[in-house]
Amino acid sequence: MRTNKELKAGDLRERISFYNSNLFGDGYGGFYSAPGLSYTCWAKVTNLSGARQNSEDQMVIKNQWELIIRDNPLVTITKSMHINYAGKTLVISEIIDVNEYERMIKLIAIQRD
Repeated sequence: MRTNKELKAGDLRERISFYNSNLFGDGYGGFYSAPGLSYTCWAKVTNLSGARQNSEDQMVIKNQWELIIRDNPLVTITKSMHINYAGKTLVISEIIDVNEYERMIKLIAIQRD
């Protein structure tokens, strides 16, 4: 098994998109918030865990995901961003620098319903 320092380009094979909430004017003096695409990149995506819970008589599935991406010095990833991956919306819970060279970033995210 390879460590994160030994990731190859072929390991980053999933396309993910980062969205950030933006304020837009509605033309009548008010504002509304809508997600805007901030960044798209390739990632290694791993499902760490999943749990099924009953909430208000409905089945709720909570999945935790690990995403490893290459660091882009022109883009700042924050916890306020959301990730779109394969039709799922993921909320970033942790941002981890994989090694001291800041070449890879590991993200831990939870799937939003």
